[in-house]
Amino acid sequence: DFGARPAGAALVFGNERRGVSKAFLERADGSFFLPMCGFTQSFNILVAAAMSLWAAIASGHFPEGSLPSEAKARLMARWLLRDVKAAKPILRATGIEVDEF
Repeated sequence: DFGARPAGAALVFGNERRGVSKAFLERADGSFFLPMCGFTQSFNILVAAAMSLWAAIASGHFPEGSLPSEAKARLMARWLLRDVKAAKPILRATGIEVDEF
């Protein structure tokens, strides 16, 4: 439970054998576990992190983001130019001039 809308949160994950350090546990506001069923004995750390982040966002206590729309578009454009072969036509089709980057 994330309670009232927190200013921020940190999700700390430990390993299977030792878990989270005693220092983290002593300073934590709370803890949680991920229930498992079937033959599963543990979750891969990536799966555990994804499930935890989904639960945090689904709780409704965290805003969806505060990045202005223009900054989001510029960030997306930079990513497209770096990682997508057909980025230039995609950007131009949305009205974004490639020369800006």
